[in-house]
Amino acid sequence: AQSAQTPQLKNGSEVGGATERPYTGDSSVAVHGGEHKCRPRVADAMCTPIVQTATYTFVDTDELIAYQEGTYGSYEYGRYGNPTSRAVELKLAELEKGEDALLSSSGMNAATTMLLALVPAGGHIVTTTDCYRRTRQFIQTMLPKMGITATVLDPADLEGLEKALEEHDVSLYFSESPTNPYLRCI
Repeated sequence: AQSAQTPQLKNGSEVGGATERPYTGDSSVAVHGGEHKCRPRVADAMCTPIVQTATYTFVDTDELIAYQEGTYGSYEYGRYGNPTSRAVELKLAELEKGEDALLSSSGMNAATTMLLALVPAGGHIVTTTDCYRRTRQFIQTMLPKMGITATVLDPADLEGLEKALEEHDVSLYFSESPTNPYLRCI
């Protein structure tokens, strides 16, 4: 994922900043969206290459200091972002007509980040028995430590869902479709 502050190039352009949008179709956005106006030295190619490195270097201490102060755009370590993942995030944001997007390294990371962001302490989640077991375990064992309760239902139990909605101030209904592991459509 990208750090909270988007790095800036020395000329003031955002690292990973999208071009102006002369294209309108989804196919064109999928190809051209998220491509850089100005590229940092790690991605001087015409189209964003697939960058497979974990670590990035700085020419000198001044460049490192400028990066840490947010005045020099670059990347530090693969887990915090790279030109390839940033281009994908910007393409997805353009396709969805959103402000930005966030890629995650795993489904579990995406699910827990979403749950922690959307459900406040004192909130209640309704989920199904037919969802990824580790996500369900997180909902049932970790979230209660943060003051979040849950109702776990069979996905076909509409009466149970109605009851949960009546008895609790439900913050979120969490399900997967198709479900894991049975591939049911909800």
